[in-house]
Amino acid sequence: MTQVKRPQGMILAAGLGTRLRPLTLSRPKPLMEVMGQSLIEYVLRHMHLANVEQVVINTHYLGEKIVNALGPTFHGIPINYIFEREILGTGGALKNAAELLQPSNSPVLLMNGDIFIDLNSAELVSTHENKHAVATLMLKTVVDPQFFGAIGTDTNDQIQTMVNFIDYQGPVLLERMFCGTHFLSPEIWQAFPKVPAFSIIDAFYVPLIRDHQRIMGLEQQGYYGDLGTPETLFQVNMDILSGKIKFGSHDFFQRFQRLPNENSVSSVWVGSDAKISKSATLTGPVVIDDEAEVQAGAKIGPHAIIGKRCVIGKNTEIVSSVMMSDTKISANQTCRQMILDKEHSVKISHAV
Repeated sequence: MTQVKRPQGMILAAGLGTRLRPLTLSRPKPLMEVMGQSLIEYVLRHMHLANVEQVVINTHYLGEKIVNALGPTFHGIPINYIFEREILGTGGALKNAAELLQPSNSPVLLMNGDIFIDLNSAELVSTHENKHAVATLMLKTVVDPQFFGAIGTDTNDQIQTMVNFIDYQGPVLLERMFCGTHFLSPEIWQAFPKVPAFSIIDAFYVPLIRDHQRIMGLEQQGYYGDLGTPETLFQVNMDILSGKIKFGSHDFFQRFQRLPNENSVSSVWVGSDAKISKSATLTGPVVIDDEAEVQAGAKIGPHAIIGKRCVIGKNTEIVSSVMMSDTKISANQTCRQMILDKEHSVKISHAV
């Protein structure tokens, strides 16, 4: 029996995150946090579950912050960084990483570094292999796929139309949105265009589909969210905290200690080495992450997530808010329905 080679991993992390400004003026979008951990860390978890041999991450905007936050390895998986002086696009970035990825002659798990997805990586890999696909894309059934750029599949889940680039005459069974996750066979390297910068959708997939290559779609059964605005980022944090969103691939609360409380809906979860004054008031649901400090008289919650190493001053109140790691709030402040970061904060005027 032929042993399947371990896949290589690549994470696309060079984007500007303009819709998340002003938060992304000082923190790149892949380092935006959900439940105290960055988006790119969740992507790396999926890479780990897929048993990738290495991960290549391309960077551009505030790239040094991504490198400093992640370091050289993740759970023993080597991470190689490629800095792009000019953004090369999704396809150009992968082509630019060929020197690191191609020699292994292995498949590649390619993911956007700013997505939030409950991915079943084992199903993705097995489906790709069983259907002998050149590429397999995770697709999600939504009410209005045209808004996101619809991808149409036939009765065999083979992609026939893509973001209106292809006028397909045959029957399209289903149109879905793309979830920023691809699994690619080694032969992809021979099909890339000669130009250095290009989109993987129109310059790579579209010609292959027109050539009737097996570009397959796989339904994303678990959660997938576009966290491209402060409102959507805020809402996902609140929905996880309240139990509305759960992942099969990850337990968001596993790394915390739950303080004694008979009502699980209003639980208080605390990370390691957190310092909480005895005179502070905690009203769940609340998460206080590793090494955070809550000073005397502070009131936290309900619905508050306090990131790693945050400091909340005396008599300050944090309600329905998300604090990114390393943020400090001085004494006697009141923060309601906000995303708080070290340099920039956003008031959330409405939920989504």
